[in-house]
Amino acid sequence: MFCWKKAEKLVDIYYETSSSEDLTEILLYFQSYLKKCANNALSKSNNSGIWINFEDFYSNFYYRLWESIEDFRIIDTSTLKNVIIRRIQYAEIETIRLYKKSYKNNNMTETSYVATQWIDLSQFEICDKNRIDDDNSLFLKQSLQELKKISIEQHDIVLLLLLGYSGKEISLMLFSENNYCNSSRKKIQRAKDKFKKLLWDKR
Repeated sequence: MFCWKKAEKLVDIYYETSSSEDLTEILLYFQSYLKKCANNALSKSNNSGIWINFEDFYSNFYYRLWESIEDFRIIDTSTLKNVIIRRIQYAEIETIRLYKKSYKNNNMTETSYVATQWIDLSQFEICDKNRIDDDNSLFLKQSLQELKKISIEQHDIVLLLLLGYSGKEISLMLFSENNYCNSSRKKIQRAKDKFKKLLWDKR
């Protein structure tokens, strides 16, 4: 059974040894977790009328896992679990967008699916597709562009959130603040609220 504490211990060992064998052990340990994530993504996409191979989700999740492990060496403002979960969520969105580009699928249920993944930015959880109508014509990219026209800062905040960075990391990168203070929290929350409103306005 997958356990985050054990995963963290394996990663700590890998950081000490930098051994390819230890990295392989981590990746093998995560296989069951990644398969579960890929199956969940596959189920949601199929229910939305989008047919994507399991391997497409799984390979993207696998890459994001490796990327998260390597990047976490220099991240000290978030947990390994949060970094991996957020980046896998982003990889799910990325897979849908690559699918659209490759197959030029104009089905509006695709945009509905993409929108629902980030409609609840305050929790960073995958939302149920029934939260919005199936005929919703929202494009995530268009909403980001609209947000950029309103506020470049808020646009940058949301992009970093989608890439899996924590509030503390964003505070340091954008506001040059070592502490995650109330001012930074309010700026990040306003950006999430604004983006959420843009998503819902396009329902």
